[in-house]
Amino acid sequence: METIRTKHLRNKITSYLKPTKNGRIFDGILQDATLGGYNVGIVYNATPLFEDGTFIQLGDIIKASSIGGDYYVETEDKWRFLISDIEYNPSLHQLSESIESNIKHLKQIIDSNPQHYSKLQWS
Repeated sequence: METIRTKHLRNKITSYLKPTKNGRIFDGILQDATLGGYNVGIVYNATPLFEDGTFIQLGDIIKASSIGGDYYVETEDKWRFLISDIEYNPSLHQLSESIESNIKHLKQIIDSNPQHYSKLQWS
């Protein structure tokens, strides 16, 4: 069974998601991601925006969700990235090594303050 990630890699993705500011469904795949506090990772499949293997810092995350078994985040500045894996940072005690638990934690933060985040959400 093909996942959203592999469809994205083959540029064959169709989705109900609104395109990002770059006209893409996903702007790339984030590997070794740290999500929470500061949001960073190594991006792949994001050309021509970034070369593969570029370390990037994301803006504020305003949506964290999943589609087809793959997890993604959206930022205030209208980017959307699939999350490949998490770089566990023990100094961020609320997070773990699991992508699922990190996304769940971000969703709890966003859901606990709908007045703030609903104004920023674009998709």
